Amino acid sequence: MINYDVWIEKIKKAAYPAAPFHPDEIYPEFSDFCYQMKMDKGNEIYKSVREVLYRLGYDREHFGTGAWNPFRTLVTPGNSVVIKPNFVRGTHIWGERGVKAMITNMAVVRPIVDYVLLATAGNVKIIIGDAPIANAKWDDIVVNSGVQELVQFYEAMGVSISLIDFRKEWALLNQDQVYKKKILNPERCEEDYIEVDIKNDSMLCEIMESNGRFEMGGVKSGTIKKYHTIESNTYLIPREVLEADVFINVPKMKTHRMAGLTCAMKNLIGINGEKERIAHYRRGVKSKNCDEFEKFSLVVFWRERIWMKLKYIEKPWSHKLMTWGKRIVQKYVWKGKTFEETYALKPPKLYREGGWRGNDTLWRCAVDINRILLYADRTGKMQPAKQRKYLCIVDGVIAGEGEGPLANTPKEARVVFGGTNPVMVDYAAASIMNFDYRLMPMIWASMEPHKYPLIDKKVSDIQVGSNVPEEEYTQDFVPTSGWTILYRSKNNC
Repeated sequence: MINYDVWIEKIKKAAYPAAPFHPDEIYPEFSDFCYQMKMDKGNEIYKSVREVLYRLGYDREHFGTGAWNPFRTLVTPGNSVVIKPNFVRGTHIWGERGVKAMITNMAVVRPIVDYVLLATAGNVKIIIGDAPIANAKWDDIVVNSGVQELVQFYEAMGVSISLIDFRKEWALLNQDQVYKKKILNPERCEEDYIEVDIKNDSMLCEIMESNGRFEMGGVKSGTIKKYHTIESNTYLIPREVLEADVFINVPKMKTHRMAGLTCAMKNLIGINGEKERIAHYRRGVKSKNCDEFEKFSLVVFWRERIWMKLKYIEKPWSHKLMTWGKRIVQKYVWKGKTFEETYALKPPKLYREGGWRGNDTLWRCAVDINRILLYADRTGKMQPAKQRKYLCIVDGVIAGEGEGPLANTPKEARVVFGGTNPVMVDYAAASIMNFDYRLMPMIWASMEPHKYPLIDKKVSDIQVGSNVPEEEYTQDFVPTSGWTILYRSKNNC
């Protein structure tokens, strides 16, 4: 039987079970487990994750018997395992339905944790962690994702499991959702991070002549360039990630206005603890070798520049002016809606903050961090060989289309899929969404030769399998408004 590089499991219903996400049946491998299993017969997701692991070749010869142990060679007793969901934010403009389309549901994580425990007889350190956007409230995330109930369930069983907010700093907003200030994450300290320098092997080196224009929303203009030069390109990685023996990536599949899509590779932006090290775009227009704007608009230009300048004056009058300005715009321009609601319902014709297909910056940081994850040792030094084991299982049960990553419209894709290579997983994600991977540099550029290779196969050799024919799992996802040319044609599939 083929050991697939990626397996796509289509399920019947786009529904998540209730926490703590018990399996639909007590499988033979759990007959002598470290805790007493309970059942939830409506849980299709547990079974689908199990099937993905089997189809990827994990301990295939024992499948269906009490001896099946899929992580037998992946995780060993005494290991440290980091599980990285997509916890970008815990609230959404469409409420609970929108949250389900934006962040990883813990129903996908539950079987992963159980199989880690099976492989180690409970002698393992498990960490669930992410670095959400700077202004996200951690409490909203842990409640709305189901992770709080999941962790409490395992803690009651005596399992060593931790939930960590990897952010070094938080951005605080006022009641009008206007930026106030940044504060240090009180649960973290300097010793919790290791600076990793990928040096001139960074993908940013190809555009380093523009490093003075590296920007991201929420960061003071000019800040990013000090972290990225032709000689040095640094990211701040949580110590827990670098000290992990096994890294299990559990992203949400959805569209993304700067990268086209976000899945396995883009999800690793969340293992960088200091947001200001991520170049999201280059300030300026396309004609000036930048990618913030496709076309110049005086109105958009001054709106962006004035808002950015006011934000970092750090004076009470500046925050008051921003607050009153937003209230006026929200009442008379946005007709009582939030900015994200207006953006999702009627996307602008002129894109902002690099939110279009011409973005040639953000994907480079995503590729850098994927290389760091695989090749940086426990001290943060890049090594010629891979340093930790990797697995990716994707939550595509309720995915996101449209104006992602924060204003997605829920899409009932009904898929759970996974693989052991991030590029191959993203290649499969593009196929599921009916997008042409060759139009997304984050994917195709990662397939090119490099000192720290992310993939060891040609596209033609990637084995993608499924429990249904391709036409049944492929769906036309609505791309973000800046990426309207993503669909595959019959001639370029």
